Amino acid sequence: MSKLGDDKFCILSLDGGGAKGFSTLGVLLEVEAIVFETNTCRRIVNYPRQHSENLTTKHQATQCRFKPTVRVFKSMRNKMISDRYLAKGLAPSYFIEGLLSNAPNICFSQRFQDTYDRSMAYLKAATRDQLECANGIHYLVRDYSDVAWSNADFTSYMNAVDAYWKAN
Repeated sequence: MSKLGDDKFCILSLDGGGAKGFSTLGVLLEVEAIVFETNTCRRIVNYPRQHSENLTTKHQATQCRFKPTVRVFKSMRNKMISDRYLAKGLAPSYFIEGLLSNAPNICFSQRFQDTYDRSMAYLKAATRDQLECANGIHYLVRDYSDVAWSNADFTSYMNAVDAYWKAN
């Protein structure tokens, strides 16, 4: 990527890495993506602006219930790790945010019990291949992708959160 001046950027190459058929080449008015390289020289493309904007919109559309729900799920994930329901690193915050962003706005209620029941019922019944990351660009669950939850890790998380919720 190089800067052209006048606050325009030229993307010289962009590896979609699991993107839903998007490719962005050419002159842009702003940086749309950030590209990270792993220690094995694989590229990870991240869309922080879209991620943030989509989650803010979701939060507002749920009467400000989305972000507190995400915090509870992240805290629950941490407790699940310490209680050995879940392996560390299996459910990064990014994926939990993405997972919950797929639940319809109507799932987010004043009572957390209702929010949990409705959102998890929806997410368990959803076609996992259609779930999206919070940025709306990448799919959430895909094997062999650096930007998606593997099917195995997704299944492990969903089973663990269900077992933990029932036990507590």
